[in-house]
Amino acid sequence: MIDWGYPTLADRHLRLDDYVDFLDACVDRVRRERGVESLTLWGYCLGTTLAVIYSSLFPEKVRNLVIQTPLVNFDIQNTLAVWAKNTDPVKVSRPSSTSPVTFPSPRRPGEAGGGEVSGPPGQPGG
Repeated sequence: MIDWGYPTLADRHLRLDDYVDFLDACVDRVRRERGVESLTLWGYCLGTTLAVIYSSLFPEKVRNLVIQTPLVNFDIQNTLAVWAKNTDPVKVSRPSSTSPVTFPSPRRPGEAGGGEVSGPPGQPGG
């Protein structure tokens, strides 16, 4: 589990992509220490945003994506809502060699394989 703690003045220059890089280092360490190619990534609250971004950038490292209490209502005027409304997704994303993104479907206990889910969100297979 990663806990970012509370930001201080020393963190004022960190950007969203910095947190994604921190997350990548954590994921790589777990993969290396556990000897696995991919893992289950679970995000809570703002962590759901980071988990979704991370999963779209590194789908080969994420076997299952679990999001709990994602931030979805940005029609209010708090700092996070203003930030979300004014974030340019192009500026926080990296080019990906896979388009559309393809994720392996979750496997049920005792199931040998698992299909693939692909395609952009809102489209067949996405």
